[in-house]
Amino acid sequence: MAGLTDLLDGLLARIKHQKTKLGALLDPVADKALLVSSFITLTMLEWIPKWLTIVVISRDAILIIGNLSIYILTGDLKVSPSILGKLTTNSQVLLIAIILVTINLGFQPNESGALYLPVFLWLSGILTLVSGLHYIYVGLKIVS
Repeated sequence: MAGLTDLLDGLLARIKHQKTKLGALLDPVADKALLVSSFITLTMLEWIPKWLTIVVISRDAILIIGNLSIYILTGDLKVSPSILGKLTTNSQVLLIAIILVTINLGFQPNESGALYLPVFLWLSGILTLVSGLHYIYVGLKIVS
């Protein structure tokens, strides 16, 4: 529900031309807080493997440190997600939604009734890793 209301909020802001600098900064922070807390919770319940949560949190930490470094070095910061970054966020939200639906259907995510889950785990993990590397590449180009 939080993901859907966030999507609706973003669409309404665009349609009504009510985008603000503060909103552009706070929206990704809120998205990351929601995703990281979801990954940590689902990992503690053993529904998401630890390696994936480590990859997700590490990428986000690297992005925060990288953006702060760029701001300190250049005095300017333009936060604009790439297509790969948006795909990554969507894959993470989809993974969490699939796990929650699986649980509501009466399956445990590691049971045979949820054999499709590893595909989404790996997809989310690979996209998270690749987008993190892409952001590092872009950040290094900006600084140099």
